[in-house]
Amino acid sequence: PTVWRTFADSPEPDLHTEGLAASLGLGEEAAVPDSGGPAPSPLSDCSFLSLLLIKTLCEDKLPAALQRYVSAHLGQQFTESPPSSLADIYHDSTPATPIIFILSQGADPTSSLSRFGETLGRTVGSRLHIISLGQGQGPI
Repeated sequence: PTVWRTFADSPEPDLHTEGLAASLGLGEEAAVPDSGGPAPSPLSDCSFLSLLLIKTLCEDKLPAALQRYVSAHLGQQFTESPPSSLADIYHDSTPATPIIFILSQGADPTSSLSRFGETLGRTVGSRLHIISLGQGQGPI
């Protein structure tokens, strides 16, 4: 029906769950024994059950829905990377714990790493070694 089409076609399906519980026969509300008040719908916005539906029906929208779920239930600090500088990262490293960058497509820290190395008197190829093991760049 149209409720499911709206859910599946939405760019944020976890925020458009109204009517889904009723179409599944779950009922929109039930009394909470301890409080006497209504319980939230099992398919309320950002519920775990809505994440399962997204995983099943529109998996491409799952990462964003998971980020909203974690933010709503654990806090915003768990979904955002803290800002950091190369100087802070360098001071946390040791010869036994090197600095490793895990990058997304298009990201390239080489120039900023080279500039930072020069401030420490290390140039690329001499006491600063950059190894790239991206797709097609590792050992064969």
